[in-house]
Amino acid sequence: MSREAPTSETANGTAETNGEAPKPTLQRRPSYTLLGSPDPAPIVLTAAAVLAFCAGCTNACAMLGVFMAPGIKATGVTHVTGSLTKAGMVLANGPAATAPCLAVLGYVVGAALAGATVPAGMFDRTHARAYGRIVMATAVLLALAAALQEAEHGHGFGFLPVIGAACAFGAQNGLATAVSSSMVRTTHMTGCATDVGLILGRAMGRLLRKDGCGFTQAEKNRLGLYGRLSLGFVGGAAVGTALVQEADIPNARALFVPAGILLTAGGIAAAGFLDPRVDQTPLEARVNSAGKL
Repeated sequence: MSREAPTSETANGTAETNGEAPKPTLQRRPSYTLLGSPDPAPIVLTAAAVLAFCAGCTNACAMLGVFMAPGIKATGVTHVTGSLTKAGMVLANGPAATAPCLAVLGYVVGAALAGATVPAGMFDRTHARAYGRIVMATAVLLALAAALQEAEHGHGFGFLPVIGAACAFGAQNGLATAVSSSMVRTTHMTGCATDVGLILGRAMGRLLRKDGCGFTQAEKNRLGLYGRLSLGFVGGAAVGTALVQEADIPNARALFVPAGILLTAGGIAAAGFLDPRVDQTPLEARVNSAGKL
């Protein structure tokens, strides 16, 4: 039986074996490491709030019944918890469970599409064009869902509008989750509320242990992010409600508002305005610096 060579831990976290090449050890990321990261940068905070606004607006419209298909009275399309709950509630009545189940399916498909196309790794402004194209695709999906719902007058589109809208926000949340290592979630606030509670609990624990009081700077940063996400989502829901109830926009036409916002935001990113590699120096200055007239 062979015996493993004795090892010793070096200061940089690698394992040294006597007479053998050092082998790196697996380092576990401590909880809340992302709290201390330089991100979320201002552009991330702004983009996250805009995406959350569009999600809240769309979900409010959906809950107010802009989607009309067999078994649908009001269903959420930006998250799956409510849809799964509704599916369980009407499980005894098979056809009535179709709509929420298809909404869940659409959401998962959208997240899968985002996973297949989003650049690997954490948020990087050099990938802003790719992010923008994904956001633009979600806008097209949402607008298509609204158009199909508007055209639903015996044409047999059925559940396609619900599936399309859910797919759009599955892709949106998939993008946000992938580039932030689950720190940013834009289509539902359950995770944000959980993290806020954890941060409050940690601060309370430190106070009880007399380890200090108040929040660390990292916790303040994360609370600021969640505050922006929540305000964006609630503000979007208020606008969506006003569009459907106060402005009396018929059926699904209200969804063209969040679709337009997403298309504009995605277009700005896709055009390269957020890419740091784009040289913003005026043409005349670049010509002069090259020694040419």
